[in-house]
Amino acid sequence: IPLAKLSGPIAAVFMFWFNLVFNFFVCSASGQAAIVMPIMAPLSDIVGLSRQVAVLAYQYGDGLSNTIFPVSSSLVASLAIAGVPFQKWL
Repeated sequence: IPLAKLSGPIAAVFMFWFNLVFNFFVCSASGQAAIVMPIMAPLSDIVGLSRQVAVLAYQYGDGLSNTIFPVSSSLVASLAIAGVPFQKWL
């Protein structure tokens, strides 16, 4: 497996960026976890990371993307209530 040759920190950063991009397509946190975590947990075992690091990469990727992607309903609703245009938010 080519992924087994990745070092732990590089694999963790890869998992973070993967989740950040994946959250654009699956906005639901629970839906994203149901799809991604069965892949990321064994991946973390293969590269020698704890599963806690995989969960942390998922949480950071999900949390950061919810503050910048306009498909996040909570972000759009919050901006609308506050009267802040999305362009200004970015």
